[in-house]
Amino acid sequence: MFDIESGWRGRFDGTVLPAEAKLAGWLVGIQDDGAFVEPHLRTVQGEPSTARVIVVAAPGAVGKSTYARTLGCRLSSVVVDLSKTEPLGGNFFVGGIANAFGFQALSDAAEGRLGLIVDALDEAQLRSGSEGFAAGLQDLGKVVRSGSARPAVLFGRAAAAEEAWLVLEDAGLDPCLMEIDFFDDAQSLEYISRKLPQIAGKRQASKSAFEKHGDSFMSLALATREKLTATPEGSDRRFAGYAPVLDAICSFAVEGESESLNPQARASQLTADRPVALIREIAQSILFRERDKLVAQLREDGSLGTFDSAALYSPEEQLGRVAASILRIAPPGAPPISDTRLREAYEKMIGDFSPQHPFLDGRSGPSNAAFAAYVLYWGIKSGHAPEEVRRRLAEQPGLNSGLFFELYMDELKPDEDILLASHVPLADVGPLYAALASQAAQGQAATLDVTADAEEALIGIEFEVSESDAGGGMFARRSYGPFSSDSSSVLEIRGPLSNVRVSAPIEMIIGDGSAVNITAPAELDVRLVDIDGKEFRVFRSVGSVPEPLQIVSLTAEEALSSRVERVSVLGGKFSASFPGANAYPWAEYSVAPPAAANEAIDALRRRLRRILTAFRSHSKGALVRLAAKIDHARMMKRDELGPRLLGKLLEDGILSTFDSGKFYVLDQDRMAEKLSMDYHALQQQRWSPEADAYLEAV
Repeated sequence: MFDIESGWRGRFDGTVLPAEAKLAGWLVGIQDDGAFVEPHLRTVQGEPSTARVIVVAAPGAVGKSTYARTLGCRLSSVVVDLSKTEPLGGNFFVGGIANAFGFQALSDAAEGRLGLIVDALDEAQLRSGSEGFAAGLQDLGKVVRSGSARPAVLFGRAAAAEEAWLVLEDAGLDPCLMEIDFFDDAQSLEYISRKLPQIAGKRQASKSAFEKHGDSFMSLALATREKLTATPEGSDRRFAGYAPVLDAICSFAVEGESESLNPQARASQLTADRPVALIREIAQSILFRERDKLVAQLREDGSLGTFDSAALYSPEEQLGRVAASILRIAPPGAPPISDTRLREAYEKMIGDFSPQHPFLDGRSGPSNAAFAAYVLYWGIKSGHAPEEVRRRLAEQPGLNSGLFFELYMDELKPDEDILLASHVPLADVGPLYAALASQAAQGQAATLDVTADAEEALIGIEFEVSESDAGGGMFARRSYGPFSSDSSSVLEIRGPLSNVRVSAPIEMIIGDGSAVNITAPAELDVRLVDIDGKEFRVFRSVGSVPEPLQIVSLTAEEALSSRVERVSVLGGKFSASFPGANAYPWAEYSVAPPAAANEAIDALRRRLRRILTAFRSHSKGALVRLAAKIDHARMMKRDELGPRLLGKLLEDGILSTFDSGKFYVLDQDRMAEKLSMDYHALQQQRWSPEADAYLEAV
């Protein structure tokens, strides 16, 4: 096990903390967090005991920053918070050390007396752009290459951590990639015991109550977590071992009235039968208790009179005020109150209560990711501020978390017949994909499928979390959908994307204004694509992705691509097919699919490509798909061509079944023999005469 005492301390032996820092974001003298519980680390690539740079990845809001700051405190090392520094770029670390601590600090770093713990890789990736991100990391190599230097430790979400690892690997630094795991049961209980007094201490009333009845509050928190683990999937660590969920449980516990506190009775009032529903129930319980506290004060000072208290500080008003703080928009108005004395008393209490709301951290931000997810979900689904929520999530990806995705999914109804499935606006799909991707750990992949043909009014939406298996392939761990959508809004994916397949006549925006980062596999085939970035970068996946799927293809009837100044393919294969793709900087990757002889062949081309590109990585490089997904009417269409084409593919051995017909497997060699096309040519739509002849026979 590589932990602080048996791993990190030995690697940072001899570091001395500078007295002060003269640059923003370069932090010294950080205080230890009394609620910190050390999580387990898993080594993904490399050797942490010898690596010059150690990259630590984790799902969103799992505690990366707390871990980074604890390392800084306990290892007498500088913490570089990239969300508060200047953007990354050339000379960032060498110049930063000299400017923050003086030129002597460069010698201290080279001789092992200065340690660096670097946090917020994801924010740096967003703010710096791909070129600045890579230049900054390469500059870090100059600091750590000395044989006496301490290693640098970098923290970020999975996508940013993986890109950092690739940049450092290309720079010859032989980095190590590690991952923070969710808490196990023992760690979760220790975390609750440490966090509960911290949360209680935020208000004088709850602090005093906790000092008198701490054991009862603790019993309620533990009983609530037991309630969570008793629900289906509730014992999954992404719920029961996720710090923000445990924070929400602690907040629920300390919001009780100490005079009548009965832990088992309070816990029994929670009736949800699903983990996400329980989180929602906890949030709603806190909202009602906040209302009751305010009303009790108004009644106590005589202001309330005969006014209907149910109209005051309702859950909706509270959520509107909390959302206004998080989203930086105007708060909702107070309910109409004709009594002047009551109105003035109410407005004063609102001014006192709102900033101290349990959902807020006292500085206008959310108190934890669970309550942030609940408020953002409410803002987007209630219609209160959907555009503002989407904008804020694009501007500040760190606000997003897997809980936002889980809350959104919990009330949807999937159906293979999308006429019967719940509707998801395309405008919500991008934030949902980003939320799911933030939840994915190393070895997992968040996938998105958006599919429809030109003649279809409805669009199918599916999400999936896949995980590496022992054979080197991927299997679906969790699936969500199909859901329905339509083209009335725009699909925007502003952050990095991978394992995304979009084949539908829609408008799509990719990029964060600075760069577009796509990791194979990815297929985008749309009516219009707006490429919002100066640099377009393609990466090869470092996960369990076989060679045929190390492909990124971009096809569009129309493209807004004038902002792109450079295309960089840093691994895998890339193809571009849209008007203007034959000009710089796309020309090297431009592909012009040959015209079909007639409409029937064109339709069969689309059908064949839709079937075969739906296959996923399986063990030992095989490409496999659930037979039910291929056989479904949406894949086959409502005519004879689909079933006849599938039958021919099976008859000729391009497809075969296994596991009693549960799966189809694609024989790539047989496909090449019969169609004179490999998988990459299929993605690029480089149709051969042999392929068209094959389709003609159908």
